[in-house]
Amino acid sequence: MPGQSMGTNNIFYYKMRIDNRGDHTVQLLARHLVFSSATAAGEPLEVMMQVPKWRDGVVGEQPILRPGEAFEYCSSAPSWAPHSVMSGSYQFEILEGPGGVEGELFEAEIAPLRLIMDQPTT
Repeated sequence: MPGQSMGTNNIFYYKMRIDNRGDHTVQLLARHLVFSSATAAGEPLEVMMQVPKWRDGVVGEQPILRPGEAFEYCSSAPSWAPHSVMSGSYQFEILEGPGGVEGELFEAEIAPLRLIMDQPTT
């Protein structure tokens, strides 16, 4: 999603969708996000900001997802570079499902998301 200029800083707004493609009902407990400056091609350069591991939930929620369900949220982050990359992971707890694994925790990686400032039009 495009960013918006805020003086010398940029604010990037992004929308995330978390799909439960598994056989278990799970609850999102926490997240760990890393924001890095990047080349125009999206290669990470320098870590600019981290959300500490493990910060509770997302946007104040800890959603429960049954198999086949999804959760979407919008958020924002500051950036000091016109090209940035967000990556990280979510921590989930298995609540119910086959195999007697209730209570187990697992981590789901967030694929790198490129954050690019809009170029001014002339």
